[in-house]
Order: sequence, then C-alpha cells, then structure tokens
Amino acid sequence: MNPRAVFIDPPKPLLPWLRHGYLGFCLALLGWHAWWLWRHSWVRRHDSITLVLVALLLNHVAFRYAWPRPVMILLRIVACAWIVLALYLSLRLLPPFSG
Repeated sequence: MNPRAVFIDPPKPLLPWLRHGYLGFCLALLGWHAWWLWRHSWVRRHDSITLVLVALLLNHVAFRYAWPRPVMILLRIVACAWIVLALYLSLRLLPPFSG
C-alpha cells in the first residue's frame, strides 16, 4: 500500500448508524471524562486517558467522514500526529522499569 494513499483515499463506506453512533460514543466518553476530571480535580496520571480519547475522536472524524480534499489531508495528518504525541506522552508517564 502506498503511504500517500492513507492521506488521500476517500473514506470507506460504513453504515450511517455505526459511523454516527461511534461519534456519539466518543463524544459522550470524552464529555464524561471531562466531567470526572472537573469533579475530582485534575490528576496528572489521567492525562494519557484524555490524549487517547481525543486520538480516538480525531481518527474517527478524519478517516470515516467525507471532507474536501485539503481538509481531509490536514485532518488525517493531525490525527496521525496526535497518535504519535499520545503514544510518546503515555509512555513517558509510565513509571520506569526496574531491572
């Protein structure tokens, strides 16, 4: 597979109720997590959960919805960069391994 095709191919067809249902699920989960953080004060160890939830939302919006070509490419680049950032920061927040 051509790596460029990841950024320029149109989204694959998916049943509308699945596409919109997953978007609603991601938004509800992100909203619940924001409410939970607000109620329990901001805890540093929960940063990685927020990063993962935003990555799920960005990837779903970027790869499952049809956008004009420049917007689609930009969204997909941002979504992929967010995954790399979330992975890097999540691994950085893990306690060091003792050997």
